[in-house]
Amino acid sequence: MRFAARNLQHWAIDLFLQRLKFPQTFAAVRDFAGLEARHQDGTQSDMKRSRNKANWVFFRQWLRNPFAIGAVMPSGRELARAMAKASDSESGRLVIELGGGTGSITQALLDSGLPPEQLVVIERDRRLYRVLAARFPQVRILNMDAVKALKTLGVEYRGDVGSIVSGLPLLSMPPEFQETLLEESFRLVGRDGDFIQFTYGPVSPVSQRRLAALGLRAQKVSRARLNIPPASVWRFLRTSDWLRASREAAQQKRNGNREATAA
Repeated sequence: MRFAARNLQHWAIDLFLQRLKFPQTFAAVRDFAGLEARHQDGTQSDMKRSRNKANWVFFRQWLRNPFAIGAVMPSGRELARAMAKASDSESGRLVIELGGGTGSITQALLDSGLPPEQLVVIERDRRLYRVLAARFPQVRILNMDAVKALKTLGVEYRGDVGSIVSGLPLLSMPPEFQETLLEESFRLVGRDGDFIQFTYGPVSPVSQRRLAALGLRAQKVSRARLNIPPASVWRFLRTSDWLRASREAAQQKRNGNREATAA
């Protein structure tokens, strides 16, 4: 495991060096290091400085523990928007975000129209938690392990949660943890509630066999091709909810065809 971690760290550093070879990406790397231009508007410059600092904290934490953080950089805007779009952020129910990181997905959820009081963000890393707390003072943010936090929130919000949006690196986590996380998540979400997860791999980050054992189905929702690295967004649903939604969609399609024929 230590050897693999060192390889991941070396790969991250190589990635940064490779990006310096391309002029069009030099500005992005410079911004990531916190060396933003000083001639910008004061408010924008402050926001950018804050974002750069958060990104740098994220990268340092990844270097310390790559398997826990799971990504070299925070989610890009395209991926963050895709995660927010896939979530149930318009029903009036609560949304819980697991692994808030520096707040890319948090910001996208708020930008999608989700009120701050309907969002709870969970971040285990203490430094990243401080970044989130400073950036989103109106959002409830918990500095806890994800499973423990879900159990705690279950007492308060069971049945009132529409989506759980996860930025956790499920692929690097033991199967037993995946099962426990999903079990606790689906105890918390209400009817038609879902679990949204992104992954850098080509298939679902949780095996079909394990999902079937938990009574869940997986759907690929979208891809974020411009993210670094490219990512895909998956939705996990209870099999019963998936079947009901499929039947309702099929019925709506049949009704639409009848109306078109009658017209």
